[in-house]
Amino acid sequence: MKRLNMGQYAPFADMGKTCLNREITAKSVVWPVMDEKVEAGFRHRRLRRADINEISELWRQSYPEIYGSTNSHSWILYPEEYEENVALEDNWEEDCRKKKYYMPVMEYARTGRIVSSMLCAKDDMNLQIKLLVGFIHPEYRKAATGFKIILVANEYLEQMAQASGAEYITTFAETWHSISQYLVRSWGWKIAGIFPGEYTRWRGGDQEYRGCTVHFYKFVGKGEQYATRPDEWSLLPEIRKLWDTLEEINNTRPQMPGGII
Repeated sequence: MKRLNMGQYAPFADMGKTCLNREITAKSVVWPVMDEKVEAGFRHRRLRRADINEISELWRQSYPEIYGSTNSHSWILYPEEYEENVALEDNWEEDCRKKKYYMPVMEYARTGRIVSSMLCAKDDMNLQIKLLVGFIHPEYRKAATGFKIILVANEYLEQMAQASGAEYITTFAETWHSISQYLVRSWGWKIAGIFPGEYTRWRGGDQEYRGCTVHFYKFVGKGEQYATRPDEWSLLPEIRKLWDTLEEINNTRPQMPGGII
């Protein structure tokens, strides 16, 4: 962290009275080494250099809609981009601190076949993890198997975030189905808002459109203790009404959608 003498400056308003404060220091999120335990027949592990061709092909099969979209996650379709971007088990001591992206893979414990993965990005100084995208192999999305994979993945994500030093996580769900919205909500994430047209999405061939995403957030560890409370926010009346509505919704039980994964 580069230090500045800020003594001659002042914040616009005296905020932060409703939460804990702390000294500004260098901060970091460190991708942790997680125990490789088997749950429901599946095992999570770190991405290896030997996985790159297979995992990039699986992303193309399972989440082709990100083709041509934002560079924050569409690079995962291209195997030549991995060495530069993502933390690899082969170089873990360095990559776990320096690499912005982390991509654990889930495999069948019995066969070693990769069936699922997720892409996470970190913001060190903000102590934040962004769960950008995730996939389940098309052959394993249906009914009980798909739900098992998702439940194991969520537990892994929770434990990983706790061990990383992060205190805030964000993610989004697509709107071509509603099951992921339900699952994220049922795991305790709060709805942040709806972003119509946020990302370009591949429609097939050489065509694209702008899709709608639903955004969520969750505090980790002591993160919420450092967050300002609503009574010190300055909001327009209609935005205050929106916040109150979101809080009411976030405090209700999510409704199970129709259909299956």
